[in-house]
Amino acid sequence: MLELAKGDYLSKNENIVLIGNMGTGKTHTSIALGLLACQLGKKVRFYTATGLVNELLEAQDQYALGKRLSQLSKLDLLIIDEVGFVPFTPEGARLLFHAFSESYLKGSILITSNLEFSRWL
Repeated sequence: MLELAKGDYLSKNENIVLIGNMGTGKTHTSIALGLLACQLGKKVRFYTATGLVNELLEAQDQYALGKRLSQLSKLDLLIIDEVGFVPFTPEGARLLFHAFSESYLKGSILITSNLEFSRWL
């Protein structure tokens, strides 16, 4: 954790995935890393996975999805909490994947989940 607190992963556009049982501090840790990134002058945004999916669906309905995805891709750190906690519709999952793919390599993404990778689908 001390190494992550330095923020070197941000300049390398590296990603972080925190997986663990409920109550182990994943959300708390992600918020702390987000605050540290802000102190380094980085552009950071925190979402729950459900909140981001709902925002993307709304942007799509308003024909503003491209603009919203462009805004997300300009972040230095995009934090998405609780991936896999609530199942998504196929369209919601597609939009979340689209947000990941737009942001990938342009900035860092931090994901928290209580499910191992194989159960995310």
